[in-house]
This record gives sequence, structure tokens and C-alpha cells, in this order.
Amino acid sequence: TVYAPLAALRFCFHFIPFVVPSIIVLVCMVVQLVWLKKPAPAGTATDQRHVTITILLLTGVFFICNTAASVWYFLYGTLPSVFDKKLFEQFTDTNTAITIASFTTLPLINALLWPLILTSRSGNFNIKEAFNRTFTTFTSSVSSFISK
Repeated sequence: TVYAPLAALRFCFHFIPFVVPSIIVLVCMVVQLVWLKKPAPAGTATDQRHVTITILLLTGVFFICNTAASVWYFLYGTLPSVFDKKLFEQFTDTNTAITIASFTTLPLINALLWPLILTSRSGNFNIKEAFNRTFTTFTSSVSSFISK
């Protein structure tokens, strides 16, 4: 009985930072999709549409990574500590490892995909030239390191 307000407060502190961002991003994605379905006025329509699609891709990547990490953390990290631990006895160390891995890896995947999306959506990006330039720089760095 004394623990009920404490459990509710603890539940809110775990719910708000993990679920609210996903809800806000989902609402933004719906607004972007509605905007994309509208017929565009003549003139700058293609540039505006290109930017809107890029932003939609970025918010989609954030939504997927953040929501997946939050769900794992929320289900396997928060709920057993808030509610009766006997309900969660079937959870194993494997679930804890997956929780930790998803909570640390998914934000890194998000951070990796953002620049890839931005560079690939830019108008003057040539993937063959970019890989060739990167490979040439890498090989020259390795050869200069080896020759020392």
C-alpha cells in the first residue's frame, strides 16, 4: 500500500523518457506523410519534397531504433523492478544481455545511419567516387605507416 505511489512514480520516470519521444516522432511522421500526399505547388515542389522525404527517413530511423531499444529496456529492465519479480521469473540472463545490447547498439546504429542517409540523399553524391576516394586514402595511409 505504501509502495503503490512509489511504484507509480517509478513507472512514470521510466515511461516518460522512453515512450514519449517515440510518440512525438510518430506524430511527426504522420504529419510528414500527410504533407507528402498533398499535391505540391509548382516551382520548388521537387526540392521541398526531396527534403521532406529525407526528414521522413531520418525520423523513421530514429523511431525504429529508439522504440526497439525502449521496448526492450521497458519490458526487461523496468517492469521487473516496478512490479512483483515473481511475474518475471521466466526472464533469463539472455534477456538481460539482449536488453543491454539493444539499449547500447541501436542508438549507435541510428548514429551510423543518419550521415549515410544525409550523404546519399544529397544531389551530388556519387557512391563509386566516395568509395574510391576512401579506399585510396586508406591504402595510402597504410602504406605510409608500413614504410616508416
